[in-house]
Amino acid sequence: VYSVKVYGYMTPSVTRGAPISGQPKPQLSFHRPLQVLFGAGFRAGFVLDALEERSFPPDHPQSRNPLAWGGNFSEIPPVLVARLRRAA
Repeated sequence: VYSVKVYGYMTPSVTRGAPISGQPKPQLSFHRPLQVLFGAGFRAGFVLDALEERSFPPDHPQSRNPLAWGGNFSEIPPVLVARLRRAA
């Protein structure tokens, strides 16, 4: 069984780290829940008109890095893509 454990989803936060192995300098990562991200667009007069949750196929090769996203996590999308457009 493969899973993802999420902590503090509703609380906006900033962390410093190296998401890519061997990265020369740590970078800031900003977490915001969806209501904060989309809310800013909605308040500015945008509407959500498209949403995609893409995942790797089950046969996607697994990396040597045990934390890498591969076929083991084919039911958990690592990315969500949303399109907001100005309301007519």
